[in-house]
Amino acid sequence: MSRLAVICVALLLAACSLADGPVEPAASDFSAIVGRQSRTFVLTGAENQRSEWIVTFDHQCEGVHFQTRLKEQFVFSPDGGARAEAWIEVLRDGELDGSTHLTFSGLWAQRSTNRVVLTLHNDDLLDTGGGFERPVRLVGSATLRSTGAMGGACLGSPDDSRAADFIYTLR
Repeated sequence: MSRLAVICVALLLAACSLADGPVEPAASDFSAIVGRQSRTFVLTGAENQRSEWIVTFDHQCEGVHFQTRLKEQFVFSPDGGARAEAWIEVLRDGELDGSTHLTFSGLWAQRSTNRVVLTLHNDDLLDTGGGFERPVRLVGSATLRSTGAMGGACLGSPDDSRAADFIYTLR
């Protein structure tokens, strides 16, 4: 994977631990939403994008057009187990230049009426001992929101790094 892709992945993972932002309207008890079977929430939007793949980085870098695309999902189990998966693709002038699939597992817990926290570790890096918390906000019974990283910079382009609201929909 190119150095640009590694930097984009690092920015994305760093955004996972950002504060969970403004309080949304109250939602129902999350354990009732999960019910008796696992529930999957899929990333369906960020900023003005509404699609299965979200473009998180889009720049001309030394004459090459780079894009990083993200596809992500959370799976919540009734027993409190959680799994997160992220697929990341780097495009170079519209062609696939590299990709990675990351899996995380752990637990979820409801911290307030509208806030759920996933405590996760990378399934491929278990021996590192590190983990992180990923806060998500409940919006109704079929939508989650979380803060994610968008933009970035490379040689010859302005830095447009920013936090964005990522929207996940129950599937």
